[in-house]
Amino acid sequence: MDRNNRTIEAYDRNIAEYLTVTPSTVDPNPEYHSPGGWLHVYAESLKLRAAQSGQPPRVLDLASGPRPRDGRFYRDHGFDVTLSDASARSVEKLRESGFDARKINMITDDFGGPWDGISINGGVPHLSDDELDKVVEKAAASLFDGGILAYNFKLADSVELIGHQIILNKGADKDYYLRSAEALEPWELSHGLFPLVAPAGYSSGGTHRWASKVLVKLQP
Repeated sequence: MDRNNRTIEAYDRNIAEYLTVTPSTVDPNPEYHSPGGWLHVYAESLKLRAAQSGQPPRVLDLASGPRPRDGRFYRDHGFDVTLSDASARSVEKLRESGFDARKINMITDDFGGPWDGISINGGVPHLSDDELDKVVEKAAASLFDGGILAYNFKLADSVELIGHQIILNKGADKDYYLRSAEALEPWELSHGLFPLVAPAGYSSGGTHRWASKVLVKLQP
């Protein structure tokens, strides 16, 4: 079994434990949904687009997992939200919660669209550098001009930890990639994505620090 399928299978197999230890409400962490947090910046940027177009933003959330926390946040803002995950069990749970949800493997599947916004909260650490580059390229191609991409990733605490790690997380060993500070650079410019805010590291209460990016697609 390859690394990608092994991680998906781990989520399917341990979904009950995942649901037990994962809150069902929006995370109060100020780095996420509160004013100044990266998903808040993402949502406010999309609200500006909506004010200009007169239409609710069409947004795709990738790697949503089985809990529609971000989906509720987007829906509360009046967005037309579609959730997704590579785990079939997670997609089932999202649909049971009343959301439009699609089975999308970020690495192998098309993202559809065009979308006003695409978000990835927690899924990027499962991607290698080459895979992340492909995902960002696909996301850029799936956004309207002026659309927004927002994602977060795990930072390595030391040089020795940069790269692939197998980490026990919510009941199963899963493949993760920890990134260096170089990942904070605006390398997405090559895909026509420009940073809206400077990324910064933050703690979500787990074992690693995170960083986030919010980028806008601008045609040359």
